[in-house]
Amino acid sequence: MKKWIAAAAIALGWLGSLYLAYGYGALIASFTPGSMSGAARTALSVMMLLPGGTRPCDVEDTTACGFADTEGREALACDAFAGDHPERAVLFAFGQSNSANAARDRYVPLHDVVNFNPHDGKCYRAEDPLLGPNGEGGSVWGRVGDELIREGLYRRVLIVPIGIGGTELARWVPGGDLHARVEGAARMLGRLGIRPTHVLWHQGESDVFADTAEEDYVAQFQALATSLPALGIDAPVLPAVATRCDVRGDWPEHVESAERIRSAQRSLPDRIANVRPGPDTDTITGPRFRPDSCHFTHRGIAEHARLWVQAIGDAAAPARSQSARPMP
Repeated sequence: MKKWIAAAAIALGWLGSLYLAYGYGALIASFTPGSMSGAARTALSVMMLLPGGTRPCDVEDTTACGFADTEGREALACDAFAGDHPERAVLFAFGQSNSANAARDRYVPLHDVVNFNPHDGKCYRAEDPLLGPNGEGGSVWGRVGDELIREGLYRRVLIVPIGIGGTELARWVPGGDLHARVEGAARMLGRLGIRPTHVLWHQGESDVFADTAEEDYVAQFQALATSLPALGIDAPVLPAVATRCDVRGDWPEHVESAERIRSAQRSLPDRIANVRPGPDTDTITGPRFRPDSCHFTHRGIAEHARLWVQAIGDAAAPARSQSARPMP
């Protein structure tokens, strides 16, 4: 009898740790058989209270920031994404926390979704937390990759995530300390012959609190967007409308600032070449989706991903009207 009790306690502890590691998705079979070993490893790490793999930001070298622990990750060849092909997507994704690993619930993609790691320039099968951005929770990008494939827009998706939580746009423009992350990841991709097909930007919350002027936000984003071609990135840039974050409970004091940033973000496609409309993620509200009024649950991530897939599909529509070539 004691053995059964002990076994039950261990099983419950493991399941509880699996939930802590991967959230609700772990309990609704969001895993392929091959990914279960990774999920088990993460759950056991939680049970044993092992330290995480996020490197803190160093002012002298911001390229070292972010989650970098590749232990147990399945390495894959990056050359599958070299060159151009209409059935492959390369998502260069960054901004602040909701572009990083800040979601409450982790996710393991079911389809051919790959994570480019800007810390070592290698590719791995994608699973949360993604390699590259900071934080050790979940991310929207694995779910975006799955949905792009499920919708038939692409057959393979490579995610290049470099977001850092709590950052203002000014830090990402040329001359800002985080622009080195953009440059570093772009150069790594260039050496591999990989060209991003989309640049996905999710940021704005910190500029709301900083009371950034609308014209300043537009000018800064233009500086960022126009710096990309020199780095070998000529893909369309999709900025989200993203200002909502009330973890401090003082949102009413920043409503006017939020409207200025929203107005700036909505105007970007009309004011800057090669910028297309991104999703309005401010429309995702409520405790079921954002329990801290800022970051997402698995339900919030699902809706977040749906909006991104719609925006990416709209941006890709002209190109996909051409006849597709067979996969190599």
